[in-house]
Amino acid sequence: MRAPFVLRRHPAVLAALLATAALAGLAAASSPFVRAGVRSESLRSQVRLLSPLAAGLEVRTGGRVPLDATRRATAARVGRSLPSVGSVVSTSMVEVGVAGSGGNGLDVIAMARTGALRHVGIVSVAKQSRDGVWISTGTAQKLGLRGGLRAGDTLPLTVAGIPGETRSAVVRLPVAGVYRALDGDLDNPYWTNFVQDIRPKSNLLPLPPAFVFMREQTLLRVARALNLPVQNRFEYPVDPSSLTYTGAARTTRRFAELRKELSQPGAPPALGCGTTARCTARSSLDAALIVAAANVAAVAPTITLVSGAGLAIAFALTFAAGVFLVRRRADEVNLLYARGEWPLAFGVRSGLEALLPVVAGVAIGFVAALLALRAFAAAGTIDRRTILNGAASAAVAGAVVLLTVAAGAFLAFPHRWRARLPGRAARLPWELLPLSVAALLAALVLTGHGLAHDSTGRAHPTLALFLLPVVACAGLSGLVVRAARGLLQQRFGASPPELFLAARRLAGARALLVAVVVCGAVAFGTFAYALTLARSLERSAAQKAAIANGSDVQGLVDPGATVTKPFPFPVALVQVDALDVSLPDGRRIDLVAGDPAALARTIVWGDDWPHDPRPLLSRLRDSGRLAAIATPGAPATDAVVYQGARIPVQVVGHAVVPGASAGRPALLVSSAALSKAAKRAHIFEPGPGAVGLLWARGSAAEIVPALERSDLAPVYLSTPGQIRENGSVVAAERSYEYVRVIGAGAGVLSLLALLLYLGARQRTQLIATALARRMGLSAFRDAAALALEAGAIVLVAAGTGALVAVLTALPLIDRIDPLPLYAPGASAVIPWTTIAGAVGLATVAGMLLGAAASVVAAREDVAEALRVA
Repeated sequence: MRAPFVLRRHPAVLAALLATAALAGLAAASSPFVRAGVRSESLRSQVRLLSPLAAGLEVRTGGRVPLDATRRATAARVGRSLPSVGSVVSTSMVEVGVAGSGGNGLDVIAMARTGALRHVGIVSVAKQSRDGVWISTGTAQKLGLRGGLRAGDTLPLTVAGIPGETRSAVVRLPVAGVYRALDGDLDNPYWTNFVQDIRPKSNLLPLPPAFVFMREQTLLRVARALNLPVQNRFEYPVDPSSLTYTGAARTTRRFAELRKELSQPGAPPALGCGTTARCTARSSLDAALIVAAANVAAVAPTITLVSGAGLAIAFALTFAAGVFLVRRRADEVNLLYARGEWPLAFGVRSGLEALLPVVAGVAIGFVAALLALRAFAAAGTIDRRTILNGAASAAVAGAVVLLTVAAGAFLAFPHRWRARLPGRAARLPWELLPLSVAALLAALVLTGHGLAHDSTGRAHPTLALFLLPVVACAGLSGLVVRAARGLLQQRFGASPPELFLAARRLAGARALLVAVVVCGAVAFGTFAYALTLARSLERSAAQKAAIANGSDVQGLVDPGATVTKPFPFPVALVQVDALDVSLPDGRRIDLVAGDPAALARTIVWGDDWPHDPRPLLSRLRDSGRLAAIATPGAPATDAVVYQGARIPVQVVGHAVVPGASAGRPALLVSSAALSKAAKRAHIFEPGPGAVGLLWARGSAAEIVPALERSDLAPVYLSTPGQIRENGSVVAAERSYEYVRVIGAGAGVLSLLALLLYLGARQRTQLIATALARRMGLSAFRDAAALALEAGAIVLVAAGTGALVAVLTALPLIDRIDPLPLYAPGASAVIPWTTIAGAVGLATVAGMLLGAAASVVAAREDVAEALRVA
């Protein structure tokens, strides 16, 4: 009965359990909360992009003139029954023609639409425009009318499709004003459902009939006079400000039900859906939901990674709390062990003791995640389903926290089988297990399982990729500690007292020291591993983007194009032939040709990038053999087969060739020299399979307009930034950044673990301090000894973790390249300066913690420590 309240006597463990349980609840609840926030925000962005009218429901119907008012009233009632939609936008239309327009006639669409004049550009207005109509500038021009119309000008309307003068009835209406033609305002979201009525399907076709805006009563009068039916469109816009993903899914289902109802013969006749007419309905909201789901899928791996890392840290800390709970109750535990207590029963009781703080901590973490979502996510994101998902995840995390606490207490409790364990089995290195797991994970990553692809096709780092350095650092750091303790027991006999005392303490330490070093190595290894991958990705993406794009701007041009007018920026024309060229043995290669001088001015190259082609461009002189620059690793050759003709070549150097394909050898030659060689071989130049590229260097904002105005007519203009913004690159960069932050945070926690380790040795340290005082060791020297000890622990842990992480990352960089289709291969970058600085900073911090622990120990009651000991 008293089990849930026992931890009141151990406030340090109680506080630790509260904090770690809160971290677990926060991490677990954040995953569904962040997904909901991303999903809703993405959905709203898509609705704004499509426009609320396009994402909403559009119903098309029509019928007799007298029932137009009934159809509008029924449409308004239907709108009030639909969720998450605004007021209906009603449109009535009649296809008419302009009487006396001559020639083939001029057809127009008489339209009465809710708020139409508020969404057009007004060009001119008549003095009296109350009952008049509005025509477009295109209609005015075709009718010979001018912008400033005088009162009294009229627009004669008749039946459409009858050119010239007719015997049909004519309705004459005053022109109230002229509006700007809508074909120049297609981005207006108000007209998004009428784009097909405003713009022709092809540039070879004429413009569709323009709209003539008028009041509803006027439109009905025209329809009655001409005996024409009325077409109706009713649009129900969605409200992006209060739209959530679950709400949009519910609205989409309601739209689908309504579409099904309207398509059946028994549809509401008041809406114009009779047996002779059919109502049709459509909506783009389902497409917005698909895009939002795809965007969530793009960030889901990162969300899972961060949440999983936070949970892993929380579970590790709660396991440690269970271990420290046993250590702090050593007298009670030893008594229970002597009385024959079952370790499993003690573990279960420890879990019950942790129940209340864990429940409280998980609740705190859940509330913190909910408040963060409310603060940072768009309004309306939080709904009942989101809260239930977050609560369920937090509850599961709380259950796992209780299990880890119980597991820590169970393993820390004395076991009788340990005393009966054979000596050789007891000395079996535990490091073999994590090293075996590391080998398995390395095999998985090296065989292509380092990246996963989501439904959008984007590549994301897998969890196995980030677990690899964790288990590798854990196993190898354990071996390092095992070897270092053996060396320390045989050295430092004649050393200064500070060094001797620090060495003896390290040599005599056991399991807790191993745990501290392993934690530090894992934390720092994770940081160094993510940093190495991030820097390598950064350079690789920049290099691949520049090489694939050739320069700051690239465009496709005719292979035979030439520059006839100079540009105010460097420009180079390049021909790339990947179809007509091979080596004499039949292996395919790329042939890139351009003017060496122009290429030297336009090629963009980083200062620290290897294999720069620019210094070799001057060697591409015209000679008997075709001088060429080959890509690194290209086979040695003295000729190429181009369009079936053998052309002698002379490789003058090896460098990266911009514009070449990934994984295929390439040669860069002078276009003038290639043209002469082609003439001697009586083949085409450029070749039938050649592609023309234009490379320009400078500001894209200045280059693109100038190129578009030039006679080169480049198409598909691109910049390196478009490649660097690839979804796979962004996902990898985001993942590495999060893991780096997690590693840095874990490093701080490892320093706290060091402080706890020094505190766990407090009693022994107090006795040693008293004996050292009797031997004449000053307080300063004692603090220096403890500082050396703590600094050595951090140095070994950080150094081992950094070395293992770098060695683990290097062979994987090529395997986890998010841009494998771009040349060249991935570049490996080891940030030695940053890693060395971080190791030094961590070592100094550890030494300061050791000195601080010595000062705290010196202030304790030594007599009390001796009595307790």
